[in-house]
Amino acid sequence: MEFLDENRLNQRISEWGADIFGFADLGEVQTTEFSHLPAAISIGVHLSDQIIRGIKNGPTILYAYNVSTANSLLNEIALKTSNYVQNSGFDAVPIPAAQSSRKSTIQFQHKTAATCAGLGWIGKSSLLVNPQYGPRLRLVTVLTDAPITTFGEPVRESRCGTCKSCLGVCPVGAIKDTNWKVGMDVHEYFDLERCQEYIDKEGLLLDKPVCGICISACSIGLQK
Repeated sequence: MEFLDENRLNQRISEWGADIFGFADLGEVQTTEFSHLPAAISIGVHLSDQIIRGIKNGPTILYAYNVSTANSLLNEIALKTSNYVQNSGFDAVPIPAAQSSRKSTIQFQHKTAATCAGLGWIGKSSLLVNPQYGPRLRLVTVLTDAPITTFGEPVRESRCGTCKSCLGVCPVGAIKDTNWKVGMDVHEYFDLERCQEYIDKEGLLLDKPVCGICISACSIGLQK
């Protein structure tokens, strides 16, 4: 019998290590490739505030490994979540936590699922910003055709307002001081190519493609 116990799934996702998660009705934002999977489970893991505070002029090896470890945990949670959904009689596809920002390799935007699930908004730095954790998160997504009933309330526009904390710290000026809203192309508020070139360059030094400077500049969700 096909039945998804959402309360039990919520409990298990928390037990598996998620700090935040939500359910999204993807509707028109779903890609053609996954049109048969109209719902998403968006899952986030909180990065170390202390490690991110240590990022000043560039990424650190501690930050690189914090991201790598979080991605590994997220992939494990996504696999377990996917298996739980499949064992309940429905299809599920876990999308890997780590994806290149180059369009040709992106399978599905985790930020899209997260905003649709009500977990936060897209900041000026093109990162998901959550009210509790700010941008200090890594994300993963499980796409499914399960008949989920507890969808989050989608976030449709930025709540960054006039804040400019991340603008001046970007070493390549990729942040454009434009607030995101649903339907905007990323290039309207963020220079993805400049960011990627810098990350690729720094990644040669750390052997991991990360930066984190704009994340360290954001005070949303930081404990005083």
